[in-house]
Amino acid sequence: MLLGIHLIHGHCKIAEVTVLLGSYFEEPRGCWAKATPIEQIGRLTVHGHIFAVGNDGPCAYEYQESPLPDLSGVGRGFLEDFVDYLEHCITGLIGLQLDNVDALESALLGADWDCKVDIWNLGLIIWELAEGRLLFDGLWTPNDNYTPEAHLAQMTAVFGSIPRQLLDRSRNRDRYFDADGHLLKPSTFPPCSMEQFSKNTDRSGLEREEFLRFIESMVAPDPEDRPDASKLLESPWLAQ
Repeated sequence: MLLGIHLIHGHCKIAEVTVLLGSYFEEPRGCWAKATPIEQIGRLTVHGHIFAVGNDGPCAYEYQESPLPDLSGVGRGFLEDFVDYLEHCITGLIGLQLDNVDALESALLGADWDCKVDIWNLGLIIWELAEGRLLFDGLWTPNDNYTPEAHLAQMTAVFGSIPRQLLDRSRNRDRYFDADGHLLKPSTFPPCSMEQFSKNTDRSGLEREEFLRFIESMVAPDPEDRPDASKLLESPWLAQ
C-alpha cells in the first residue's frame, strides 16, 4: 500500500485544472483512466464513476466517458435505501477511519490539506491492524457518540498541544481552541504517549521502538511534519 501511495504521490500527480477521466476499450477489454484538462471534457457526455463518500455526501473523483447506467428497472425504494445507507453507514465508517480521521486538518479545523492526508490515514490503518483498536475513536466514553471535541482531546493527550502553525492555518480553530491554543472543552483524557497506549506484546525492544517511531512520523498532527511515502519506504521498521 505504501508503494502505491508513493507511485501516486511521486509519479502520478494531477494538476488542479484536471480530473481523472476513464474510457472503456474492448481489445484488450479494460478501462483506462488518465488526467484530462477540464476544458477538454464534454460535460454532457461524462458522469461520475468512482466516488469518495464524506459527510457532505458522495463526491466523484473519477469520471467515465460513456452512457449513463440504465436504472429504469431499479425501484425508487431501493435507491432511497441505498442513499440512506451511504449517508448513515458508510460515512460513519469512513468518516472515522479513512476520511475524517484526518479531520484535524480538513473537517474539524478547516485547514487546507494535501496528499499527506494519505500518510496519516495509512498510519492509522497500520496502527489498528497491529493493535486491534483505533488510535483515536472520538468517544469520551465507550457508550458515547463520536464528537470532534473528544477526537481533538484524544489527540492532544497523545501529542500535547496542537502546533501553533497548524492552528494559524485553520479557519475553524475558534470552535475548539482559545487564543492560547488550549481546548475550549477541557479534556478528560490523561497524557499518554503512543508507547503507553500500545498494548501489543508481539513486539519488544528495538522492533517496538522502530514501529512506534514509524507510526508517530505518519500521524504527526501537522502535515508538514509528516514524511512522504518515499522516505517512509526507507524506514528501519520496514527493513526488518
